[in-house]
Amino acid sequence: MRVAIVTSIESTGADRGRSIAALLAAAQAINEAYLRANPSTPWLYESGVRYDREPPEIREEFACVPIVLRRGWGDCDDLATWRAAELAVRRGLPAKATVIRVRGGLWHAVVKFADGRHEDPSAVLGMGG
Repeated sequence: MRVAIVTSIESTGADRGRSIAALLAAAQAINEAYLRANPSTPWLYESGVRYDREPPEIREEFACVPIVLRRGWGDCDDLATWRAAELAVRRGLPAKATVIRVRGGLWHAVVKFADGRHEDPSAVLGMGG
């Protein structure tokens, strides 16, 4: 079953970041449920999935684990929510997908840990390389 939350984030600044963070939290929760129900799912970094931007003909979407596996690629929100979910479910770590501001005022999804550190699955899986 495919479900879409269709929204237009018209807010700016911190409000936009909070809106994106809410969508990331929902995608992470869905990924956590998927991983609990499918424990043989490979770890993100061992899955063969690579970072790629969504093609211009696809509007921004937050794809969950089975979609990313099928495609073989994901963008920053897809990869961060998968990684945070697997760390939470499989290692019991309080990891969460969040957004940070990057160059040009753009938003980028990463994994944030309780101690404030960040992990960037997109960079690990080929972004910028």
